[in-house]
Amino acid sequence: MAARPFAQVKAEELRDVLARLIEAGKGRTAVKLRAFLRAAVGMAMRAGLDLTLLQR
Repeated sequence: MAARPFAQVKAEELRDVLARLIEAGKGRTAVKLRAFLRAAVGMAMRAGLDLTLLQR
């Protein structure tokens, strides 16, 4: 998964990663990862509309 562009990663694959973290007792890490993913996807979706995002 890490070698592919993010656009090619399926939601099910991310769900599986989060589930493995939770099963390993790393629930807090799973929550953080989910938050980072959500922020990254949200920023990517807005990037085409908000030119100030390109300056960061």
